[in-house]
Amino acid sequence: MGCSSPTYGLDAMISGVVKFRKACNYVVEMTLTLRGAVNTSASQHATVAIPGINKTQLMQKKMTLFSASPCRSALAQGEFPFNIQFPPGISADVTYSLQVDIVRKGLRRHEMVNVPLLYLPKSRPYTPPLCNIPLLHPGSSRNERVKIIDLSASWPARSDTCSASQADLPLISLALPSPACFASGDTIPLSICILCPYSPALAELLTYNIGLFLIRRKKTWVSAGRQVAVSEQMVSRAAVFLVDGSQEGTAHLRLELRAGEHGRECSWQVDKTVAVEHAIRVVVRPQSTLRISHLSGMRSLLR
Repeated sequence: MGCSSPTYGLDAMISGVVKFRKACNYVVEMTLTLRGAVNTSASQHATVAIPGINKTQLMQKKMTLFSASPCRSALAQGEFPFNIQFPPGISADVTYSLQVDIVRKGLRRHEMVNVPLLYLPKSRPYTPPLCNIPLLHPGSSRNERVKIIDLSASWPARSDTCSASQADLPLISLALPSPACFASGDTIPLSICILCPYSPALAELLTYNIGLFLIRRKKTWVSAGRQVAVSEQMVSRAAVFLVDGSQEGTAHLRLELRAGEHGRECSWQVDKTVAVEHAIRVVVRPQSTLRISHLSGMRSLLR
């Protein structure tokens, strides 16, 4: 099934010809403009939608196809080919159009043709992500293609945080590919290292209480940017396919997290207007009195 408008992929080049079916007199210039705009709306109390609350122009590229001599007009006829390229992809409620302007001298009518376009960027990250993440070991050398994040501990508001010393806490690290840029639908390899030197049995127990999620966070700026509405939705949950507890007091886990469905997820932002972000959230609940969590920012691109 075809599309109702000309359709282009990521970084595509729009090639075409402006053709005069008959000669046009008194032409001063003819320009071609590619514009992209986004319309945002907000809800009040999650029930009433306010359409067209804000319209922001994302980009504009303009090129001259024909220009007469200074202070003169000319006869325009024949064909004028053009090539104009899309900017890096943005996918949202975004509209693109190609506009041809013909400026004529004097009180003659200004000619304009507007052609709506569909822009559907689909490709893969510029740097292919790693297919496997090596298991983390204390003191192992750092790899520039692997990002390591140490999880921090937090307690419920009513708990006694002084009852546990820092030395007694388990050391938990998460490793993921760097840069954290993935295509929608790809599998993200991850590894977690749990180190409990003072409570060897705790390391294995913690492996049963790990949750790792891909979160989609939507932000909308309303009231002229003075307020931000935020909503979150879980996209996927990681699956653990290997647990190595052969070393006492240490547990290694390999996990796989799917970056949503193919061709569906995309992180993007229009400054102070609207944004869609993705993040990996790790939660480890060893027992009711201790909670260890960390939120790691990441990008999942719809290509």
